[in-house]
Amino acid sequence: MPKRSKKTQRWQAKTLQEMFNSIKRGQEYVNVTMQRSTWEELKYFIELALREEDMATKQKIVAPAVKDKKTGIIIEAPSKKWAHDQIEAKEHIKDKNAKRGFMTTEDKFVKRKEAAKIAKKAGQIKKDDIKKLHSSDLRKAGGLAKKKIK
Repeated sequence: MPKRSKKTQRWQAKTLQEMFNSIKRGQEYVNVTMQRSTWEELKYFIELALREEDMATKQKIVAPAVKDKKTGIIIEAPSKKWAHDQIEAKEHIKDKNAKRGFMTTEDKFVKRKEAAKIAKKAGQIKKDDIKKLHSSDLRKAGGLAKKKIK
């Protein structure tokens, strides 16, 4: 192996640490990648692992949802066109008893902060300044109008 400067070694170690931290199914890949002899091969296999993981776990936001705090029941909107207040009105849930969130492609209820991260990662919203996802953000990004309820 070629001799590297201390600065290069520190940079490589930091980069590897960041890569390994972002691998969720990491252990499968760590054993394979650690046997590689060069920095380039090691980096290549880590990036390959990250790409495979991204493809396998591509979560998206499906629709707004409301969780009733009293009963724990989750009510999912039929589409992205619905707003949280419309779900609450239709299901007769008081605002103080409702926890607003979103459903994912994995049928998981997530709060607004986590939903914003998922939507950004999936490319469903463009703005990076959104900290908490609102149903209107999802509609605007998809070019959808708010559902009219009769």
